[in-house]
Amino acid sequence: GVGEVAISDRRSSQPTVSELRRLGADVALGGVISGKRGTVLVHVGDGPAGLGPVLETLDGSDLATDLFLPTHVNRSTALLTQAAAYTRRGGYADITVSTTPELVAAGDIPALEAFEAALEQGANPERLTFSSDGGGSLPHFVNGELAGLTTAQPDVLLRLLSSAANDSAVFARVLAAMTVNP
Repeated sequence: GVGEVAISDRRSSQPTVSELRRLGADVALGGVISGKRGTVLVHVGDGPAGLGPVLETLDGSDLATDLFLPTHVNRSTALLTQAAAYTRRGGYADITVSTTPELVAAGDIPALEAFEAALEQGANPERLTFSSDGGGSLPHFVNGELAGLTTAQPDVLLRLLSSAANDSAVFARVLAAMTVNP
């Protein structure tokens, strides 16, 4: 596997569709040779293309849809809509639980709210996952300039599970998205 390859993010290396296709093919072949699942973990930024580069990579190729695992799909409503459609197409989509008030103010959707919205949009619940992004950087920008940096903590998963405990049906789906689905 490979990860995280960043797309739709001003901080990414701006991989082309051809580069993503080659990377996907290499990872798929490596998975076959090693007897493991090949996965390309894709960091999706807040750029307007969203999952577009992954979808273009898959269109017209022989690559399996679920080879690419986009994460941070709760950055915006538009991206979450793309992710819900992607799960119906056979892919997995990962909702990042770590967020900050600043990121929510900028458009991020809190994890449980994003999960419920994706399900309302017809996302395949067996193809949604949660991750903490534990140890990942949570940058704080002011007027486009980096003003500070904190680190995502893994305990956000436990807090999410706890907040879902009031509704047994939601709790079961959230638990599956943290355990069985990945």
